[in-house]
Amino acid sequence: MATKVAVCQVPDIREDMKASLGWIEKFTGQAETAAVSLICFPECFLQGYLTEKRLAEKYAVDLASAIFKTILKQLATYKPVIVFGLIEKDDAALFNTAVVIKEGVLLGFRPVLNLSHEDTGVVRAVIEVRITPERGGGFNRLAERISKFDEVESCYLMSGGYDLLVFVNGASLQKVAAFVSEKLSTIEGVLSTATHFMLRSYKEHGFLLGGKVEETERLKVAP
Repeated sequence: MATKVAVCQVPDIREDMKASLGWIEKFTGQAETAAVSLICFPECFLQGYLTEKRLAEKYAVDLASAIFKTILKQLATYKPVIVFGLIEKDDAALFNTAVVIKEGVLLGFRPVLNLSHEDTGVVRAVIEVRITPERGGGFNRLAERISKFDEVESCYLMSGGYDLLVFVNGASLQKVAAFVSEKLSTIEGVLSTATHFMLRSYKEHGFLLGGKVEETERLKVAP
């Protein structure tokens, strides 16, 4: 049986969640009448596209809060699955998050972008590391030591031309380069490193990110 899906492009509403919910209810009601099973609204729709951090912090919603429970209750009478974006607050971090709701129940959510990182200009890199295995311990001791650095997000033992694949974060290209040259490469047992900076994400954890990218949007890494 075919599934009907609706996508809504609605007015740009900012700093007024009540008005945004009104639009969600209006179009979800129309979608239900038309036997639509899934209706989607734009990202950040609930609070609007707030570019100032102070406004994002003011209107951000914790998914465990009473405010969000009220939103779920307000949408409980609608049968279609509803997907919309909001600015989520998780402790001190802010995210652009997509939520999936069915008859007032939160089925799932997906943080798409960490807004806290946008202000700090976080740079991500992948580093191929060749190390010397130790007698009796193999790669474990060095891998565990490298994993303890705050800059390291993930560390994997690999097959092939290198031993460890290390994902790191830094405030800038220079900070990541400094981490590699001053902390990582100087560890006894590290033979070589090859650093690859992430310029843009197209797909993460099974989710496609963004739309069509023009070649002119490629980030410049060289000095």
